[in-house]
Formats: sequence, C-alpha cells, structure tokens
Amino acid sequence: MPRTIRIALLLCDTPLPLVQQELNYPTYTPVFLSHLQDTLDSYPDKKAVEGVQLEVDSFDVAGKQEYPDEKKVGEGWYDAVMMTGSAHSAYSPLPWLQRLITYIHTLSTDPSYSHLKIIGICFGMQVIAMALGGPQAVVPNEKGWEIGVYEVGLTDAGRDWFGRVMAGDVDSRLKDAEDVESASERVVEKVVGTEKIHIQQMHRDHLPQVPPNFELLGSSPKCKVQGIVQYYPEDSSTEETGGSRAGNGRRKIRIVGLQGHPEFTTAIVDRMISVRSESGVLDTPTAEEARRRSSAQSGGEGRGVIGWGIWAVLLEL
Repeated sequence: MPRTIRIALLLCDTPLPLVQQELNYPTYTPVFLSHLQDTLDSYPDKKAVEGVQLEVDSFDVAGKQEYPDEKKVGEGWYDAVMMTGSAHSAYSPLPWLQRLITYIHTLSTDPSYSHLKIIGICFGMQVIAMALGGPQAVVPNEKGWEIGVYEVGLTDAGRDWFGRVMAGDVDSRLKDAEDVESASERVVEKVVGTEKIHIQQMHRDHLPQVPPNFELLGSSPKCKVQGIVQYYPEDSSTEETGGSRAGNGRRKIRIVGLQGHPEFTTAIVDRMISVRSESGVLDTPTAEEARRRSSAQSGGEGRGVIGWGIWAVLLEL
C-alpha cells in the first residue's frame, strides 16, 4: 500500500568547502537524502517497505534559523524531525543553538507532538541530550577525538533495535523455505549475531551519561554513550501514536540518537580529516589514526544495518 514518509531535516551546519567542491555536496541535504534513499531501496524486508516513498524538506536552523511550518508539524504532515551533525559544540552559548534546544525540548515533551519521531545524528544526538538532560549533558571527551570507523558493542536495547530490521523478513523466509530447519538456523544466526556495529565517527564531545528516560544502545572504548533511545510510555494509547507497541509486540521508539555518522562515506571523512589536520585542529598522531580507520570495515555499516534501523523506527517496525 502506498505510503509517504516525510522528514523535516534540520541542518545544523554546512559541509567543509573541500567536501562541497570535490564531492558536490553544497549542503548536508543530499548526503542525508542519498543515505535514506539507499537504505530504503536496500531494506531486507521488501514487504515492509513496499510502496514507501520518501520526502525530505530541509531547514537551515544554524545559518538562516529556518524551521518547519508549525501547523504542518502539529497536524502530522511530518513523520519525523531529523538533526544533522555540526562542527559546533552543543553546549556553546549560541542564540540559534539555544533556540534549537528549546524547540527539541518542546517537540519531545508536548503531547501535541507525540506522533513525531525525533532522530539526532552526532551533534543532533547531543542537542537531544541538552534539551532533555540539562546543561551538563554534553562535555568534551577527555579521551580525545574519535574519528573513522569504530566498533560499537550493542546493549539489549541496541540488539532489540537492529533485530527489528530482520523480523518481518525472518517470518517470510521461514514460511517460504523448503528446508525450514536450515533456514531457521541461518536467520537466527543473522539476527542474534548482531552484537556489534561499525560506524563512522567524527566527534570530540560526548555524553558522559545517558539522559533521563532514555536507554543506552551501545558503547565504544572511547565513548560510552554511542546511542540512545526513548520508547513511548507503556500506557500510551493515544490516537496519534496508536499505542505504545507495534503490531509485532515490540515497543515503539519515539526518539533515537546516534553519536556516529551513518550518512558519512569514507570520501567525506577523508576530506574532513585532511582539512582539520592541515588547519591544526588534529595533531599528527590523531590524523594518522583517523586515516587508518576511515576506510576500515568497508567504511562502516551506515548504508546497511544502521540505516535500516533508522527506517525501522520511521516505519514503526
């Protein structure tokens, strides 16, 4: 059945000039659009995404202080608000940033917007933490930069989230398989075996702890809070959300944040490393380690299981 998923993309920065010039990304809109479309097209459970179309409207909240039309947001035109990364620190006393933090706090706490999914990437996750965890929710990481592909060990919440990706596909594959026993073994191994993911990183700040009413998705050696998730309350049964659980019995996810960048490619990260190394932001050992990691694990799983996980949230799977 045809269905359109509409996302309000809040642009919190612009790509570095080298990324704009060499990769033809004048803003982060085409970066996110290609990531979302690629992962929709490759989603494993074809029945779950059959007829799904994507629409993305971008708003420059940092430069032009643009925001989605309040009426459209309140009346459910958008399915989700997604925030990009940024070179800024989420704790900086910038007027546009304070407005953004207040905006996300309102969307997250006002029942009028309970239908809306909120997704934050890197700086975007940190904005969520500042909005719902207070002024000390984001701080500089004493362990330094985390750049390139890092392995993230998943918690129970993380395994549950990524387990949703294959859930429908598992059922159909088992139902159609001639050799049910062997098919079951393959499927279970793939789902249960999701103990870790690999994702591109580009950050110096971090969350020292999980904000109130959130659960941890995973951790890396340098960064304990690699992702956070907030579920709809168990007693949620409003018409807007349709209850707190999806048809498969899993808890519906309201807010998700990732410290890593599933939308970043190796090409983007390499150019960011070059610019920040040449400008002195990164010292030589940090830059060399970042370059070594940037292409590791084939550039991460952003356009695989991580992107599919975002779609599972958007589609309430």
